[in-house]
Amino acid sequence: MDTHRFIELREVSERFHIDFEVCRQFADFGIVTTTVENDTLYIEPEDVSTLRHAVSLYRDLGVNTEGIDVILAMRQRIVQLQEEVDHLTRRAERLEQENFQKNVELPRKRGLFIEF
Repeated sequence: MDTHRFIELREVSERFHIDFEVCRQFADFGIVTTTVENDTLYIEPEDVSTLRHAVSLYRDLGVNTEGIDVILAMRQRIVQLQEEVDHLTRRAERLEQENFQKNVELPRKRGLFIEF
């Protein structure tokens, strides 16, 4: 396995000034995904942000691991829903624009001229 694209969990725990065992507990619970190579735990760089949020919830708010898991899952769902709302908004705007253009072009296609 190429561990160059991974970050050692112990290094991340030191960077966030939190006990390694707490980070390991987050990993054991599935909050972050770890890979083991030569008895060393690694996480992917994309999981560092998730771990940072988990540490913040744990340290600043005293949320337990189960609560952190629920909060992060809800946060991810909110992000997904916001992306879906943005997509649907863009689609609605596009359809509205197309409908407007069809309504404007329709009289011309039929040879009708409307004077104001």
